[in-house]
Amino acid sequence: GLFKKAKRMKKVNIFQNVNDKDKLNFYYPNNDIFVFPTLEENFGFTPIEAMGFGLPVVATDFKTALPEIVEDGKSGILIKYRHTDFAKCILNGEERYRSRNIKYEIPKRLHKYLVKELVEKLSLLIEDFKLRKKMGLRGLKIARTKFSFDRRNKLLKRVYEEALRF
Repeated sequence: GLFKKAKRMKKVNIFQNVNDKDKLNFYYPNNDIFVFPTLEENFGFTPIEAMGFGLPVVATDFKTALPEIVEDGKSGILIKYRHTDFAKCILNGEERYRSRNIKYEIPKRLHKYLVKELVEKLSLLIEDFKLRKKMGLRGLKIARTKFSFDRRNKLLKRVYEEALRF
């Protein structure tokens, strides 16, 4: 399918389940765009990591934290999915499960929609270096401020201090 075709393309790199720090320090800096078309991710540390390396992110706006992480049109592009008929079907429990993995089968119409949107959004970023750079820099700022360990630690400290008062 599309995944196999993309893997054969010379300028397209597809990485799955990369956890090794050395690999992260190699893969992120040597790429131009981070693509994260998930329908399942709860939070999304990998987009934040990619933003920390100055990569614009293309992701779905499905019922996850991604719309909070990726500022649509500023640090990346979100594929409108949350309010589509496809999402309503999945959220209403009409998904078809296969095996014990409890994963839904993506309807062909949804697959075509996602592919069309991915091609459109990626083409925009591939063809516009300035936009790619601008979004990457905005993402870098977000990763270093809003999602920094320092900020998180300060917020947690405040929560713990408030809890101790009770």
